[in-house]
Amino acid sequence: DPRRRRVQVVYRWAFDTIMQIGDKQEGLAGVMPPELSRVYQVLADGHLGFLQALRYSEVPFPFPFAQTLQVLLVFFMISSPIILVIWLNS
Repeated sequence: DPRRRRVQVVYRWAFDTIMQIGDKQEGLAGVMPPELSRVYQVLADGHLGFLQALRYSEVPFPFPFAQTLQVLLVFFMISSPIILVIWLNS
């Protein structure tokens, strides 16, 4: 899946960049290890959120349910102005 590969590449770039900066210790002067571990945790949480959203996007939406929603929305669009006018005139 190309979407998954692109996100994996960017995730890996960010992870590798943080690792390189952490190894040099020049760019991270004054950053304590708990703060750095929080950066890794937030990065992993974002990646996990993407994978969960991808899983939901791969599940097809049921066709009968979609058609029922469409009909109900059209009914609501037609009936709500009529009901509103009747309600406001009374």
